Amino acid sequence: GLFFIDPEKLPEKLGKAREPLAEIRKTAEENGMSVARLALSFVRSFDGIGSIVLGSETPAQVAENAALFSEGIISESIGNRILEISENIDPLVIRPWEWKL
Repeated sequence: GLFFIDPEKLPEKLGKAREPLAEIRKTAEENGMSVARLALSFVRSFDGIGSIVLGSETPAQVAENAALFSEGIISESIGNRILEISENIDPLVIRPWEWKL
């Protein structure tokens, strides 16, 4: 969910996520892919990942998610960029149980 929210529309309590989310979106755009493809390809690029669980609310989302698996994994340089972005993410951003919206 958070990954796909427009960074400018985040609630103030999640303001610390604004910059990293904007950087992730920028990286996806610069590489001609959606944020969903970037996210899935990033996870798939790691050795040892045997399965991935994706959430879907509609049949269209199931089809979109399935289509993402036909895409290749991201390059090492793109993966490294995502790792750079994630190094400085406030822990609150990755612990939704503490958001208290």
